[in-house]
Amino acid sequence: RWYRAPEVLLQLAYGPKADLWGAGVVMAELFMNRPLFPGTSDTDQLFKQCAILGTPTSHSWPDAHAQAARLNIKLAALQATPLQLFMPDAPPSAVDLIDLLLQFNPDDRISAEAALAHTFFTDIE
Repeated sequence: RWYRAPEVLLQLAYGPKADLWGAGVVMAELFMNRPLFPGTSDTDQLFKQCAILGTPTSHSWPDAHAQAARLNIKLAALQATPLQLFMPDAPPSAVDLIDLLLQFNPDDRISAEAALAHTFFTDIE
């Protein structure tokens, strides 16, 4: 459950970008040395995601709000905390890539091809 994309938790249609979410969670945990979103249920998992990343708005991801209402889940309005605070030793390029991988709306999430072309990988000597 800790690596499930929000669209999976909300029982929405999902595709390959759900795996990119999981990759972003794993990448963050490599720098943190602890779980990023240690949820105890699907609803708690979604809350933990919102608590760190900020709650998506009905404008930024309308499908999420409509589906959450259908599932009787209240998406509390939470503000994002900069990811850098959770992994202060991570290089800025890593934090940037993780941020792009952990976009709530799958349409806004980076593609696998773009992730592999990201400066985090291209700057490796």
